[in-house]
Amino acid sequence: MSKTFVKSIATLEIPVARIEPAVEWYTRILGFQVLHQTATDAMLRLGEEASPSAPRLYLVAAASPDRLFFLNNDTGVTHGIIDFYVSELEEFHLFLKNHEVSVTAVHYFNGSNGVGGFGFSDLDGNHFGATNVVE
Repeated sequence: MSKTFVKSIATLEIPVARIEPAVEWYTRILGFQVLHQTATDAMLRLGEEASPSAPRLYLVAAASPDRLFFLNNDTGVTHGIIDFYVSELEEFHLFLKNHEVSVTAVHYFNGSNGVGGFGFSDLDGNHFGATNVVE
């Protein structure tokens, strides 16, 4: 392919049961800001310090029980499809635990000098990761 059409990821769509509690959770726990909200959808963006090219989250009311996660066949670990970058991994882990968010243990990569991550879930059972991996 000689021409690149895709320049970046614009939006990540997240299924939720109810918009209002989901918006409250994403703004309070993850620091997102609301760009648009109706009874059936909401467009969120990261805070002012985020890169302008960071993808938006599009929360969509979905009656289906399907959520965002998959099981790793090799390890048996449940993964989310989105990892959020955080520089203060341990502090964020403790923050989530203190706010009664379901989290996994922090996993550090062997020989990485404190580089790693952990998993967590939103109110609707969508799984995400938090990592301090830069590249």
